[in-house]
Amino acid sequence: MTEKITLSELYKYLSLRITGIKTIDNFVDEVSSFKSGYDVSEQDALKVRNWLEQINLIESYVDKAGTEKVKMTDFGIDMMNELNNE
Repeated sequence: MTEKITLSELYKYLSLRITGIKTIDNFVDEVSSFKSGYDVSEQDALKVRNWLEQINLIESYVDKAGTEKVKMTDFGIDMMNELNNE
């Protein structure tokens, strides 16, 4: 049986770990660490990034050194605060 996880549950977890600016590799590692015993591929973690970007919780960009970075948007920070005060 597959356990269902909501996007809000995942974001609640991730938002506490991606405060500030993180590399995409750090983001992938954090997505992978969400549930013990689950193996998350890099492709699946990047899908999560795309979902979170589409709903304006995070944004990604490439810095001057060519490294892809991820950070929360202002809306993402507000949502983090709301989710973690429940």
